[in-house]
Amino acid sequence: MGFDDARLRSAVARALLGREAGEAARPAGHAAAPPAAPERHADPLPATGAGAAPADPGPGHRDRPGYPRRGQLRADLRYGRSEQQCVPGGRPEPRCHQQGDRAAEAVQIGRPEPVRDRQQSQGGGDSGAGAGAARRLSARDIAALTNGELVGPPDATVSGVAPLDRAGPNDLSFLAARRYLQYFQRSSAAVVLCKPDLVQEAPEGPACRVLVRDPHVALLSIIPVLYPEPAWEPGIHRTAVIGAGVVWQEPVAIGPYVVLGGGVRLGRNVRIGAGCVLGDGVQLGDDVQLLPHVVCYGGTIVGNRVILHAGVRLGADGFGYVPGKTGELPRKIPQVGRCIIGDDVEIGANTTIDRGSVDDTVVGPGTKIDNLVQIGHNCRIGARCLIAGQAGIAGSTHVEDDVFLAGQAGLADHVTVGRGARVTVQGGVIGDIEAGATVSGYPARKHREFLRAQGALYRLAQIVDDLEALVRRTDGSQR
Repeated sequence: MGFDDARLRSAVARALLGREAGEAARPAGHAAAPPAAPERHADPLPATGAGAAPADPGPGHRDRPGYPRRGQLRADLRYGRSEQQCVPGGRPEPRCHQQGDRAAEAVQIGRPEPVRDRQQSQGGGDSGAGAGAARRLSARDIAALTNGELVGPPDATVSGVAPLDRAGPNDLSFLAARRYLQYFQRSSAAVVLCKPDLVQEAPEGPACRVLVRDPHVALLSIIPVLYPEPAWEPGIHRTAVIGAGVVWQEPVAIGPYVVLGGGVRLGRNVRIGAGCVLGDGVQLGDDVQLLPHVVCYGGTIVGNRVILHAGVRLGADGFGYVPGKTGELPRKIPQVGRCIIGDDVEIGANTTIDRGSVDDTVVGPGTKIDNLVQIGHNCRIGARCLIAGQAGIAGSTHVEDDVFLAGQAGLADHVTVGRGARVTVQGGVIGDIEAGATVSGYPARKHREFLRAQGALYRLAQIVDDLEALVRRTDGSQR
């Protein structure tokens, strides 16, 4: 029978008309169900909440094998009920390493209210503006926020921040050094934060200026108002794997494909990005943010208000081996210490900090670490240190408070860097550094000594040329 057959065409038309009629008769709000996503069914586990009444699955819900509360959880998500509302006592029931449906869309449990960060809730500006609305500040507002002196029209407004050479008529800019005067004189910025001594040298340039002692410090009061942190919604993504005994304080946000090992403890306002893994017994304090793909090995402890950027690895085994003799393989030294991160620490992307071998590896409060930094086992990093990108710190090194390590600085093992010391770019430290010293070069020495040695090295070629010319003249006279 071909497609040209009249009876076949008539049957197809009747089937299509019947399908349209069925869709028209479906009650409002009941869309066609999408094809079911593939599921992985684990072995059944006993329910943890004894005596809990089974939830009403609702119309059209199919019982599914696997984890006993999976059907209840799916029903709760469908009707906007959280686990805290459905489990007696209001405590979240761990899912015990059971994986949820592999649906692509995110679902927040209970649809809670958005949570705004401290900068946005405490900052000024138009806090009632809708999402995407441009926030504007007048020059008068900027002077009030920075305790600066306003020079020029007070009604000039800005909606962003930009450098002098790229600032437009709606931007705030800043002049902090004399070498940028040429850009200031040609700038189109609406308002400029200036040092008072520089204004007298620049009669040209934007007319509206706010005189402050340090423009960079003044920006810290302006940027959070113009660029508030976005709101975030608490909830647990359905693909997250929650281990037994996990405890958290509401609100928290746990993203897609996060894995929380057994006994993990999360503080209030913790946000965990997609693909993060927290091993058994990891502890996170309040207001901690983990960007995607952070891994904390078992036993890691993270303080309050810590930011871990994408790819950070905390608590991996340190590089500890006993060399073999006469062709024997090196023997690994067990690493049984912990990795402890203090309060208010920020760690850049793809930085690795090893756990201690028999002691703990500790990063002190307020320390800021750049991307691609390696910190070995048993290291002690003090408070308020600044460690720039690609710095490397070998094991059992003690870095005291307020130390600055510039990019690619290298510290050998078992050395001490004194309080307030500075190691410049690519400095190689192989011995102890006294407090307050600035060192450069390899091996690292006092900065002024290093500059003198470099100057002599650069003059060495000319000295050699002069010496060779003298030898040639001497040889010529002897002949």
